[in-house]
Amino acid sequence: LSAEGYVIVFVSHDPRLAAQWSSRSIILLNGEILKDASVAEAFTTEIFSRIYPRAGIIVDRHPVTHAPWVRF
Repeated sequence: LSAEGYVIVFVSHDPRLAAQWSSRSIILLNGEILKDASVAEAFTTEIFSRIYPRAGIIVDRHPVTHAPWVRF
């Protein structure tokens, strides 16, 4: 749809779902933009460690799709 000029805004607290269905991400922390980039650039272990410091989140790449794969 983006090639046709459409934009879809998707809001989620589920990083796995967002990684699967989004091409771009704006990640907020305390109401401030922490990262505005492609999902591949924005979804990193470093970024999620800042958002969820005690969760032990690791971001790998999915073995088939190579999209970010968020593991808790």
